Amino acid sequence: MKKTILLLVLTAVTGLVTGCDFFRSLAGRPTSGQIALKRDSLAEVARVKAEEEARLAALEQERLAAIAAAEQFSRDSLAAEEEIRMSKIMVLTPEKLKGTYNTQLERKYYVVAGSFRERPNAEKKLRNVQEAGFEAVLISFRNGFHAIGAAPTDSVTVVLSSLKQLKAAKVCPNDAWILLNDE
Repeated sequence: MKKTILLLVLTAVTGLVTGCDFFRSLAGRPTSGQIALKRDSLAEVARVKAEEEARLAALEQERLAAIAAAEQFSRDSLAAEEEIRMSKIMVLTPEKLKGTYNTQLERKYYVVAGSFRERPNAEKKLRNVQEAGFEAVLISFRNGFHAIGAAPTDSVTVVLSSLKQLKAAKVCPNDAWILLNDE
């Protein structure tokens, strides 16, 4: 009996000194340290998951914005093409021209601000267009003509806007046309 009492007293003293974790570990249960570690681990997983969800939401917003921008670009391009058609602005490609050009062109669209048989006249017009603040290139055709390609761009909306600006600046004639460089 003395042994049982001594064992109970010893167990009580050990329990007071070591806390519940001692009994939990004897019972095969997690200790308070293990529980805190698990809680911290779950909080970290939740934080990482929340960050990943926020990153994916931002990517989705960027994707939707890019789609909206592409759709707007398409609408603007179609509207510009319709305006060109309704305004009866000539759009010529190299195949529609009698003599194709020798000049290597970098862009898809050019406003043709003038076409000349004599190169000095073309060079004079080129300087005139450049002095008005527009980018321009001299385009030499195989048939001997020289054209001034102003406001080179890859956008039909920009070329239409540039054509209007060139006409407003009185840098090109009213019958100016657009060269579509599709080669």
